[in-house]
Amino acid sequence: MVRAMLGACCLAGMVALQGDTAMVHQIEAVPDGYHLIAYDDCGVRDRQPHVRCEGVHTYSEAHVAADERTRSVAWGWKEVGARFDQLRPDISYVIAVTYANEPFNARVQSLYAGDVALHGPRALPKGGWERLVFMVPHEAIQDGVLDLRFRLEGPVNVVVSAIELWAPLPPPKALHLTDVSALWKDLEGRALDLAWNPVAGARVTLLRRDAPDAPIAVTETDAEGMFVFKRDVLIALPRNADLLLRASSTDACAEKTVSASDIWFDPIRYRPIPAAIHGLRACVRTLDGSWRMRAGEPAAARGLPLGDHGWRRFKVPGQWLQQGLDVPLTEPVSVATEFPVPAEWRGRRVILRFDAVHGGTQYWLNGVRIGSSENLFTPVEWDVTEQVLFGQPNRLDMEMIVQTESERLAHASGYAFHSLGGIPRSVRIFALPATHLRSLRISAGLDRSYQSGLVEIMADIEGPDAERAVIRSRVLGTDGSHMSQPSVRSRSLSFSVPGIRPWTNETPNLYTLQVELIVGSRVLERITRKIGFRTVEVRGSQLLLNGKPIKLAGACRHETDPLTGRADTARHARRDVVLMKQANLNYIRTAHYPPTQELLDEADRQGMLVEVEAPFCWVGNEGFYSLRAILTPTSAMVDYHHWHPSVIIWSLANESTFNPCFEVSNRLVKELDPTRPTTFNNPAPKRICDIANVHYPRMPFDDYDRDDPRPLLLGEYFFPICHEQTDVRRNPGLRELWGAGHSDPTSDYGKACAREFSWPYTQPGEPPGAWTHIVESRRVIGGAIWAMLDEPFYLPGGKQVGYAWVHGFWGLVDGWRRPKPEHWLARQIFSPVWFPVRRLPFTPGQQHVEIPVENRFAFTDLDRLEFRVRCGRRLSVLRTSGAPGHRAALSVPIPSGANAGDELACEVVDAAGRSIVTATMWLGEPALPRPCKPQSDAVAVPDAPEALGDAAAWPTFHVTRFDFADLWTAQPPFAVLPDGRPETAVTLRGTSLIIRQKWPGFEGAVIMTPDASGAQRIAYEFVNNGADFFAREIGLRIPLKGHDWTLSWDRWCEWGDAPADSIMRRRGVAKPFRGKSRSRSPESVRPRWPWDLDETEEGTADFRSVKLNIYQAALQSSNGPSLTVYGHGDVHVRAAVEGRATAFYLLSRCAIGPLLVRTGDTLKGDFLLEVKNVQEVRKARR
Repeated sequence: MVRAMLGACCLAGMVALQGDTAMVHQIEAVPDGYHLIAYDDCGVRDRQPHVRCEGVHTYSEAHVAADERTRSVAWGWKEVGARFDQLRPDISYVIAVTYANEPFNARVQSLYAGDVALHGPRALPKGGWERLVFMVPHEAIQDGVLDLRFRLEGPVNVVVSAIELWAPLPPPKALHLTDVSALWKDLEGRALDLAWNPVAGARVTLLRRDAPDAPIAVTETDAEGMFVFKRDVLIALPRNADLLLRASSTDACAEKTVSASDIWFDPIRYRPIPAAIHGLRACVRTLDGSWRMRAGEPAAARGLPLGDHGWRRFKVPGQWLQQGLDVPLTEPVSVATEFPVPAEWRGRRVILRFDAVHGGTQYWLNGVRIGSSENLFTPVEWDVTEQVLFGQPNRLDMEMIVQTESERLAHASGYAFHSLGGIPRSVRIFALPATHLRSLRISAGLDRSYQSGLVEIMADIEGPDAERAVIRSRVLGTDGSHMSQPSVRSRSLSFSVPGIRPWTNETPNLYTLQVELIVGSRVLERITRKIGFRTVEVRGSQLLLNGKPIKLAGACRHETDPLTGRADTARHARRDVVLMKQANLNYIRTAHYPPTQELLDEADRQGMLVEVEAPFCWVGNEGFYSLRAILTPTSAMVDYHHWHPSVIIWSLANESTFNPCFEVSNRLVKELDPTRPTTFNNPAPKRICDIANVHYPRMPFDDYDRDDPRPLLLGEYFFPICHEQTDVRRNPGLRELWGAGHSDPTSDYGKACAREFSWPYTQPGEPPGAWTHIVESRRVIGGAIWAMLDEPFYLPGGKQVGYAWVHGFWGLVDGWRRPKPEHWLARQIFSPVWFPVRRLPFTPGQQHVEIPVENRFAFTDLDRLEFRVRCGRRLSVLRTSGAPGHRAALSVPIPSGANAGDELACEVVDAAGRSIVTATMWLGEPALPRPCKPQSDAVAVPDAPEALGDAAAWPTFHVTRFDFADLWTAQPPFAVLPDGRPETAVTLRGTSLIIRQKWPGFEGAVIMTPDASGAQRIAYEFVNNGADFFAREIGLRIPLKGHDWTLSWDRWCEWGDAPADSIMRRRGVAKPFRGKSRSRSPESVRPRWPWDLDETEEGTADFRSVKLNIYQAALQSSNGPSLTVYGHGDVHVRAAVEGRATAFYLLSRCAIGPLLVRTGDTLKGDFLLEVKNVQEVRKARR
């Protein structure tokens, strides 16, 4: 049956032989008489016994239309290997390999058997799969060993789905026991045959390893090869007992040991850090500061004084690579420090707490090994009471290595493109009384009426007086008043708190919870927590906060700093939350790992909803061998962050395969914290998480997986223009297009912008009206913009690493925490006070206009806000009322003399005086600019000889090939076209100057005609004689000599005016550089200027950004000459320093989406240009 199945696959997946790429060993099918003797199901780690790879991954069905086995691949950065041994020299073997590939990746790879190429560079099928069969040449097998190497020959990486080894030998009898585990569940597993297909009816016996003749239980496998022993069978067994599984089928048998560590799992519980303990003035000390580090032999390092010359200073928190120690992920680093423990702490327990440690770590204190850890983004703590010296220095040594199972599952260093090894968060020691709280679980919810608070506390008490100890708890108000009577119980308690104000992101009301541990009449320790009373529920397809539906307007946030990497980021917590609030965002997804405690403290205080994500990224179809490494940090995440009111969702992983480990992880999280929903940031076929989650679906979002009844969260969407690295670097003004059309999706402009989203690739931004669609949806609960922050990292010497140089300048805010254009656009798009009508019906002489207002808050009535409306010189301060989800209206007095097209600017201010948004509206249609009125020194076209002499400096046709980058890899890269100098002929026809230009691929003319005002009407018309291509910019380029040019502009903006330091402001002036020439300050030096003044060789971001929809724009030289172009909001301009010259680009088109230009298509447009001080301009062009 295996043979028949694989043979059919061979015929289905066959492609044409490619002899020109070394396919001489390929055959059409496995020969008759051959049998399968080995099989690697490469996409599952414990089903690839011969494979060496970096990891495994499973493509979605949407990307590869095949079964899960075919869609699951092993991958490597440069190579995937496989080794088969004990092969016979007298046998001719056959290898069959299966490849699969997504539609958007241009993978090219070769396959070698030993030194023989079975196939040379081969492009894998996009969005499909193939199975290739090869006769293995005898010379490829050396000493009975066949080494296969799948080698990278192009971009991306190397993948392989399956490897089969066939031979003219009897098929081996094989039975595999796999997927075996009992952590946090029943003992279960599968019985599979040689090709990893289910074996039904196999007899499976459970025994103790030390009593192999005394069966504990017996069962049989089902049709899927599954067997299960209920956990009740295991409860009575000793926790240190290893078990044995014996399986037998009709023609094979197998045994597998199940170690005790694969049966029992204790979730992580942290000791609460006390605010005070009896008899001590201070009970917590930080160990942050100057430590020591060194590479080399760790055992030797532990014996060396910290003053030894081999030690290097290591600032904690920190990463060692950022501090000059570059060590491979697989090699050890020693880290050490000395610290005192106060003598007055003697008689107490002493706890050493790391908020995070990045690396598999062995710990020694004063020469005594105290333990090991490898969870990366959650705390590690040790009771070091028996090892510390009181009143003396204590020596702590850590042997660290980055490459661990946890690192592989988190993909942390790979994602950051550099080693994250180090101690990224704070370290402290704290004292506890001998009898103390070993763990503390807190829940602060609401009763069914959502009026009174409910506190539930569960505590574990440890120590000699644990049986006599009780806990006492009370809630204090913001003024210190008692909100509740003290409640006392031995291990757990619950009590009601009437009269509270619930916590929401709009009203972040916090209270102080005190928990005291008491023995007799003595308070041994006091714990304080800031809590907020709120409930989170999933009801049908809605997510409810305190019983009300909410919409999540958010962004994904990494812990990141350009100079310190993922370390020492707690200092950014307050600023980051402030920036998100300023952008009118209410939700953070902590991609792709748990955040610092400080971030959640700020989210609690300022009012921000948070989805906390477990530290797993791009995890493939893992077996249960990874279960402990998944459950440990997941349980740590829940215990460490569970008491924050801001945390409303637990995310199990990022963009991973929903393998059986995550089923158990979901069960664990729900048992540890039943008060919050779970989600999984990828499709999960079993739908067992509470919230469905998808990344980058197409609009309308409601159409995605319509039969799924759960709430739908867009885990990632709405990413900025960042993949188009080349294009957006030279023209940062493209970033404005991210929000184009969203102010009024029903306008002609909004509809035109929407038409740019019709292409079959994942595009930046979202179609106009996307957020309104979410607001109005009964199913989509919100989304997280990718991303909040840019991702650049600078190593010593200025070396650049990180996603930023792939496509990671993806933030609303840059890595230095400077707002970018998208930050202000988000403020407009996601404003909780929305103005659905931007062009107000108006007739001159009208005394009032009505402005519709939509309340997109969840908890705030409009009567809590102030509306400051300015029309001309009149400022009106108005109020209205409207419940969340409802509309209201403002009646605005209009001053006499107001005209159609005049602006209204409405600033919305909350009760605390915080500005929410300033929205611009127009009375009727926006007024067009005044007609061009050139000054008297404007001149007509020069005569023919002068024109011929200056022909090379006149406007030339300009177009850019669209920069798809890695979004649509089938398309050619970005390019500025046409290329090279054209063949040029200049003639006069009447008063018009005709400049004919011809390049390979383009031919046409620029026609310059003076109009009645004395300005030049410049028209262009060119034919594409080359191949089809996609265009972004289309227009003309005017070259000018030198850099002494200042750009000024006046333009239309759908949102009104942007901040004064924004490249999007309606009126402005920009110089090429901050100084007289380009700054020599490297990018790795923290800037002291706003983002718009960042420089490249083409000028500041402000100068080189396209100015869209201009009324007029000018390049002015300090020597007098100037060029001014006029438009009706339909012309775009861009300036750029190009070598020793400056270019002025006049553009008819510059949009977020591409324009398909076919062979034979004509591209044309025209501009009105005024040239002043023409003699000087002529010199400048030269």
